[in-house]
Amino acid sequence: MSLRPQRLSLLVGAALFGAAALFWLLFLPRAEESVFGRVPYLDEVIYLDRAADIRDGRAAGEPHFMAPLYPHLVAAAAAPAATAGGDVIPPADLRGLRLLQVGCWFGTLALLAVGGRLLARDFAATPGRLVATWLPALLFLLYRPAAIFATAVLGETVLTFLVTLAVVLTLRVVGSRAMPPALSLAQAALAGLALGAAALVRGTALLAVPALTAAFLWGPEVDSGSPRPRRRAWAAPLVLVATCVLAILPAALHNTRLVGRPAGPTLNAGLNLYIGNGPGANGFYVQVLPGDLREDPAGLAYLGAHAGHPVDLGEADRLWRERALEAMGAAPGRSFGLALKKVWLQLQNWEIDQMAGQGPWRAEVPLLAVACVPYGLLSSLGLVGLALGWRQRPVRILAAVLLLLVAGQSLFFVVARYRQVLVPLWALAAGVGAASLRGRPRVAAPLWLAAIALVIPWGQGAVRAQTT
Repeated sequence: MSLRPQRLSLLVGAALFGAAALFWLLFLPRAEESVFGRVPYLDEVIYLDRAADIRDGRAAGEPHFMAPLYPHLVAAAAAPAATAGGDVIPPADLRGLRLLQVGCWFGTLALLAVGGRLLARDFAATPGRLVATWLPALLFLLYRPAAIFATAVLGETVLTFLVTLAVVLTLRVVGSRAMPPALSLAQAALAGLALGAAALVRGTALLAVPALTAAFLWGPEVDSGSPRPRRRAWAAPLVLVATCVLAILPAALHNTRLVGRPAGPTLNAGLNLYIGNGPGANGFYVQVLPGDLREDPAGLAYLGAHAGHPVDLGEADRLWRERALEAMGAAPGRSFGLALKKVWLQLQNWEIDQMAGQGPWRAEVPLLAVACVPYGLLSSLGLVGLALGWRQRPVRILAAVLLLLVAGQSLFFVVARYRQVLVPLWALAAGVGAASLRGRPRVAAPLWLAAIALVIPWGQGAVRAQTT
């Protein structure tokens, strides 16, 4: 890049981050004062209750039902009054947590700029490089649910930052021809820690480990004809896996000790598997538990009544998993069709609002109207980027991570916030797709039209009417 394009890129970046800062200066106070910012609901209440248990020391003797890291962040960053169980929470009590999450949002924005620059290397013309570099960050800035989740008592923003960090660190290492071995190992260690921490926010983050491990195993790019340093290639993936395991090991040992059998860091996989595959499953979240979810989110009383004896969290996880596998085995064709539907639900445009809908949010905070990028633009343009950028090794890594996350999450159920972790990855691929549209329009345009047809939410009118 000549000096002039470099300056132009810096100006674009400065304008984008300036716009992001202005948006949050205006948006955050209004979001805090809105009804959604003051009244916790659904999972927010459960996270606040769990944070209160951590503050009071009650959590030490209980297994981790939900992923444990986020409640600890809530306990550390929110004011004590926020976890006291009140129906209305003053904005100041959650400000520390929200500032932490806004920091993660900005961190994701910065990582997208770094990742976009790495992906832009294969575009010779200046306009293509600018698009591939900065469009991912712009799309994320203008994606409304990302801003909403950053103000909610939900782990999505932290999870998204951690997974994006691991992916971009991997792209940096494998895209470098001259990175010192020690720096490569350090970044592999940080990527592993990020994935391990992400798994303590939502366990499906572990699905990215095989793709990133394989990328590190192949090693950094080398010049044609140069020997590939095998020792260095083996060291980095081992470091990534080891640090990831070290991050999740304390929580797994905690659960193993308390339930009396080998267990992972969370004990809700069985219930989520049943929600996504049980007799009433339809691809979305369905209510399968009677009673008060706040008091008994694992359905212990329900399972105990059917089993004829008290059930603990470890046994409940096993029972829900057995019920799910029984339902899947009884109707394998239905289960396969549901899995395909859930794959498509992670591509299609409609935001499946399990929590508050975007319409009510816009009514409360009209400024959200400027965040106008739909999910379908990200996924459709991202599919074009994956198809046309397949020869680029970083694009293949993105494709592998997306494939594993989408396939793994399709075992359970799909709601808007579970797709949030995919958004930065789609945005990076969309940057490649948009640059390809300019450079190869005859090939890219038909592909994009086909992708747009794929992401239209066909046949979802009835369920959309029930949730809006």
